Amino acid sequence: MELFRPVGSALSLYRQAGDTHPPYQTDLDAICAAWLVTHYLNNSLSAELKSVLSPLIERVSTNDQGMIQTQDPATCWTIVFAERMRYELPHMAGDEVSSADENRVRFGFSLLDQTLAGLARGESLEDTTKGLITPAVTTSLAESEHLYRQDLGNGTQFQVYLPTHKAEIPVNHQPINPPSVTTANSRLADGLYLKNPSCSLFRELARGDKKGSQLGQGFSFLVVQSDWPQHHLPRPLSR
Repeated sequence: MELFRPVGSALSLYRQAGDTHPPYQTDLDAICAAWLVTHYLNNSLSAELKSVLSPLIERVSTNDQGMIQTQDPATCWTIVFAERMRYELPHMAGDEVSSADENRVRFGFSLLDQTLAGLARGESLEDTTKGLITPAVTTSLAESEHLYRQDLGNGTQFQVYLPTHKAEIPVNHQPINPPSVTTANSRLADGLYLKNPSCSLFRELARGDKKGSQLGQGFSFLVVQSDWPQHHLPRPLSR
């Protein structure tokens, strides 16, 4: 198809350069960038469609900075996107990687097109996300929340002062292991130490965990120890 011709060219350049991993290991921002460029080259984004893309682009950028946090994974577009990818694309290796590269990009484009259609109908990104959820994703998200609660129970909470441009959060109780030094350019934040977490979404869930964190703002500082080989790491640890 003409739509995918630029993608095929990009994949060929990666392989000619001797890079054995890129598109198959590509994260969301790369797929989204390729999708936008492909639409641009095919002149298939009207001015009206461009105007509704801001929430999607902002969410992809936030994800790329590792700043996604949520209390409701079912409305978090980046999480649902990743879960659909994980469940609906086979894991391939060796000679099959070439095919997997293109399948991954095509499937990502399909999800992005569905998202754009929802935004064009006037839906919020959260409502559009709900429409992308499958039974397998619903089951996976429920399991992830259960595993996160187990990880949280096995973890160690602490508090630190972090550099910030934001105003200090009011503290209504004594901090856990209170730091001895603070400045006008830092504020108290909840930290969480986890060893070998079982939940693949621990990062997103911990940062949005207002109920489990002492200050009610989520865990802004995460320390994770892993004793697993690199190829066995959960998704957030392997990127």
